[in-house]
Amino acid sequence: MLIQRRILSALVATILFSTTLVAQGPARFQSEIDRFKADTTDYTQTRDLILFTGSSTIRMWTSLKEDFPDRNVLNRGFGGSTMSELLYYADTLILRYRPKMIFIYEGDNDLAAGVTPDEIIGSARLLVTRIRKELPDATLCFLSAKPSLARWNLRDKYLEFNGKLSRLATEYDKVHYLDTWKPMLQADGNVMTDIFLEDGLHMNRKGYNIWKNTIEGFLNRST
Repeated sequence: MLIQRRILSALVATILFSTTLVAQGPARFQSEIDRFKADTTDYTQTRDLILFTGSSTIRMWTSLKEDFPDRNVLNRGFGGSTMSELLYYADTLILRYRPKMIFIYEGDNDLAAGVTPDEIIGSARLLVTRIRKELPDATLCFLSAKPSLARWNLRDKYLEFNGKLSRLATEYDKVHYLDTWKPMLQADGNVMTDIFLEDGLHMNRKGYNIWKNTIEGFLNRST
């Protein structure tokens, strides 16, 4: 009963969030983007920089540096964002840092707002083209949309999107797809219930540990 109430509350919050998302557009992030611009550190001089960007799942990963202590990581997540908004801000959030490797998490909010998987993939393809033009030697890794209690009703759309994102990655050299969906499922195929905050959407420490292990395995294979 408690889990059912949490899912219902999360669904209501998701609907309200989606309405706001469509209405505001990229300009809603301007103050957050301005804070990134105000950081005058020359990250282009940072050896083997690994940049993480995307929506709130990335922004809320406050332990990123502690989770990857032997890597030069930089968090440029901006909460509530979509794939098209990351494309819009690609200069500020990705290209200016000239990273060696880029992890991207987008698509979650897009799907919740009613954007189709094909539309998201269209934005992702444009983003890859943009990054390839400016950073031809960088490795790009798309993180799959994660399962969650709040958006479990959209799981078929998520799986469709993840499949298309996986296929997109195969079309390019140095572009990868990393599955975060399966590691977050129970043996019965349902999403784990103890890896989220109260909103049923954002991850707690246990959830981030799953991501940490998944990404570390990829890094060990790739570097």
